[in-house]
Amino acid sequence: MDRTLKIMKIPMLVLACCAATAANAADIVEFTAGTAAKAEEVNSNFDFVIDKIDSLNAVSGSRDREGVADCAADANALRDMVDKGVNKISFSGDCNGPLFPTVWTRLTGIGKDTSSISGFKDADNTYDTVVWNRSSFVEIQDTTIKAGMLNTDTVLVGSEYGSEVRLKNVDVIGPNNPTDNSNCLFARQGSFRLTDVKISACNEAIGLTYSSFAEIREDTQGATVIENNRDWWTVSVSHGSSLRVKGGTFKGNLKTDPDDTDEAIGVQYNSTIRMEGGKVEGLGIKRNSSAQLKGGEVIDILRVQKRSYASLEKAFVMSKSGTAGVDPIIKVYSSELDTNKLATQLDLSKLKARSGSKISIEGTSIANSMTVDDLNLRQASLSLYNQTVTSLAAQVSSGDFELENSELNISGVFVMWGSNGWLGDGSTIRSGSYEGDDANECPRNIYRIGHDDTSSNLITYPVCP
Repeated sequence: MDRTLKIMKIPMLVLACCAATAANAADIVEFTAGTAAKAEEVNSNFDFVIDKIDSLNAVSGSRDREGVADCAADANALRDMVDKGVNKISFSGDCNGPLFPTVWTRLTGIGKDTSSISGFKDADNTYDTVVWNRSSFVEIQDTTIKAGMLNTDTVLVGSEYGSEVRLKNVDVIGPNNPTDNSNCLFARQGSFRLTDVKISACNEAIGLTYSSFAEIREDTQGATVIENNRDWWTVSVSHGSSLRVKGGTFKGNLKTDPDDTDEAIGVQYNSTIRMEGGKVEGLGIKRNSSAQLKGGEVIDILRVQKRSYASLEKAFVMSKSGTAGVDPIIKVYSSELDTNKLATQLDLSKLKARSGSKISIEGTSIANSMTVDDLNLRQASLSLYNQTVTSLAAQVSSGDFELENSELNISGVFVMWGSNGWLGDGSTIRSGSYEGDDANECPRNIYRIGHDDTSSNLITYPVCP
């Protein structure tokens, strides 16, 4: 809209504009009868009213307003445009935050090395954030978001109250202060969609809480890397929130013993994760939460605890890191774990279940062979369907197991205390030796492990006198 058309609208809007901007009356030049009006003062008044019309148009969403911000010339150029409701902005240079968009906004840098948005503080600006989105939509691409002058307890990018933030080809760099409580990205009833995003130098890279959502992917191999700078979850999903992982690498604090690893992703308090791709260095599911792992890779450890549930499906794999001294670990406490026809069979150093947990492993045929060095069930149950499990040692205490068209092959000792088993549909259990509460009974109480006519108990029991 050119200047003439805008001026034609002034009579229709002057009352609304004047009422809305009464607090800014000092910006209007008042004229006295009989006094000559200077051209620059008249034009200034028109410019003031035009700015207010533009602001009203932006808020009402009647049209896009485009602009170019040169932050090399004016570090506040981008912030000033966002404050005025300009909603499609290309920018260059190092731009000062904070930005508080109130309308649908798209910000496009000219490159991660030549444009950025940085944390900034002065006497008039004391906010500990770089971009904060509330109840709106913001898309930022091709730039770097960095802490700048913010060095403690900061949130670089926030999303809350139904808002959505999309980042594409963006680096997010925190204050690198290991002792603070910084979040690079934080959502409270908000959402993120990240594509080819690298996050680093915050104590928590991404925090999702109170019914928030994030989807993370990468279009270019290696372009999405999420990491933090202390011994804690890199991504935290809590209080009814959801995370969908389609790609990227999520860095955890790996240890020689995977059981000591701080997982890259932690999901808790009635939250969910759906994984279809990517690499996650340790995954923890806790406190009434659930995981659907349809693809991607979890490295070193998977924990499912406190009334939670995990489903391992089809293309999902577990692998060993270069740091770990042993194969991966799965630990299930007071929870349930299902594996469903995995294309790549699990190869674990430990599979542990405790306190009422249930583990179900289903393959496509008895030829599917999973290996585990130490199979340990205590007050837990194990069900095998169309699956072979080979273990160096196994222990079942106050629990039970069931095999259907399956094999449980234990090359070493099988320890069984206060437990029961069942073999059906052509199943077999065998072990190199046996220890248990019936080991010295003669005749032996073989009914602790029952079987149908098609199945076999080939455990090597101690020889009776």
